Amino acid sequence: MTTSGELERVILAEGSTAALLAARLGGLVLVAPIYSSRTIPIRARATVLILLTVALLPSVATVTVTPSPVRLIVESGIGLIIGLAASFYIAGATGAGDLLATQMGLSAATVLNPASGESVPILGQFAQLMALAIILSLGGHLLMIEAVSESLAIAPLGEAVTIEGGLLGLVELAGRVFMIALRFAAPIIAILLVGNVVLGVLGRAAPQMNLLMVAFPVQIGVGLLALAAAIPIIGTILGSWPFDFAEDFEHLMNSLVGG
Repeated sequence: MTTSGELERVILAEGSTAALLAARLGGLVLVAPIYSSRTIPIRARATVLILLTVALLPSVATVTVTPSPVRLIVESGIGLIIGLAASFYIAGATGAGDLLATQMGLSAATVLNPASGESVPILGQFAQLMALAIILSLGGHLLMIEAVSESLAIAPLGEAVTIEGGLLGLVELAGRVFMIALRFAAPIIAILLVGNVVLGVLGRAAPQMNLLMVAFPVQIGVGLLALAAAIPIIGTILGSWPFDFAEDFEHLMNSLVGG
């Protein structure tokens, strides 16, 4: 027969496990794409966090570690690292959109980004929303939760990890942002470069023409047409997100556990 002391210990152990699991999931929800969007009310995000904690709790072994503030911060840090790794493609796409807006002369056309609450070039927001739509269509919101579930087996709750190693691994992978931005924007920038060369030759052939008045609308038109033509290529690039995220996740977890 279970005594009151044993029951109390079981309740405390389950509570400690739930607290640590919620901390790890909270780190993910705080920065991961889709989950961290400001368009989602805080209450809704808190509800999602509670539901995810309840759903994953049966698969987690009961821990005996007291959830101290330091331990909770460490677990949150693990979730943050996983969430930041998942957001590389979004950051790369947004950066590519901002670069294209500058090259096309649309950098002054800014709109309020509902996801971040900041004013960004309209092409940057378009690229960000496109990347989010592709990630959602590929089940990225579920893959991120699956990554947290797998992290519980690699780095169980309450066990020591090297957060410094995880942060170093994250910095090593941060170069992916620039690679994604370059792959995203390179076809359009190449076409814009050709258009600028043609305008330069035209300006030399017809000096009396006001090249600045002609170049501005032509550059915008050519850039938008090139962007429309390159969308299938961009979609193919962003479609590799699940595979790249799986590689990044494995690298980060190895860095965290010192593997």
